[in-house]
Amino acid sequence: MVENMRKTPREYMKMAIEVMKKSIHENRVDKSSPYVGAVLVLPDGITETAYRGEYRAGDHAEYTVLDKKNRLKVLSDSWLFTTLEPCAPGARNAPKISCSERIVNARVAEVWIGIEDPDPKVDHSGIEYLEDNGVKVHQFERDLHKEIEDINREFLKGAYKRKKEAIEKKLKASDKLNIRAEEMMLDKAQLLGLTAPEMTVLLGGLRSLGITHNGYGNFSENPNELTNDYLTKLLDMSVSWQTNGTGNSFESIDRTTGDKV
Repeated sequence: MVENMRKTPREYMKMAIEVMKKSIHENRVDKSSPYVGAVLVLPDGITETAYRGEYRAGDHAEYTVLDKKNRLKVLSDSWLFTTLEPCAPGARNAPKISCSERIVNARVAEVWIGIEDPDPKVDHSGIEYLEDNGVKVHQFERDLHKEIEDINREFLKGAYKRKKEAIEKKLKASDKLNIRAEEMMLDKAQLLGLTAPEMTVLLGGLRSLGITHNGYGNFSENPNELTNDYLTKLLDMSVSWQTNGTGNSFESIDRTTGDKV
């Protein structure tokens, strides 16, 4: 079968990382540009690579490999490996279209992404667009993330700063109570570079040690010990959690007696 002529995905991941290192850094004063490498794998196993700025300063790697190098080829059922999440619809100034739109238009079947782009103009929207349009999305193997993050340290620092500013703008005093607590926690997790499960474990550990924002939410009887007391009590099915009418604060109610716990 044709697909058997392809190598294992990990080999193309490593190839994309090596190509990424050739990226031409742009002399911009507003923000640092990312280092991005892309590898296009055709169904017959033939590969084509590209890196950011390869032909022209600022050109995205995905645009170069799809449009500049393979515009006249049929790319249906191809694979694409890119070290950074493709930009999302609306992220580029008209008449330019985003890389995620180009991928869908080219009918690429599957995409492997190194790391997500935290810039508020992208921030998982590129991945969502691909998935919503039938493209299978995978992530690079975890041990390969650090090399991508290290070379993009300045870009990521600026992207997280822009994300933080966007969140703060969204969280104006008059709007704070309209945003759910879980949304704010997920935003904070992304700013810290953590997954939702990792953020949950971190929060549970801090609370078990008695570390809270305002003294509330300390469920541990031994606050000087790292335990799972916080998560155990939070998930206790004999207790229900109800908002206390002050926004994103909740209180525990005994399901049997109806008393506050």
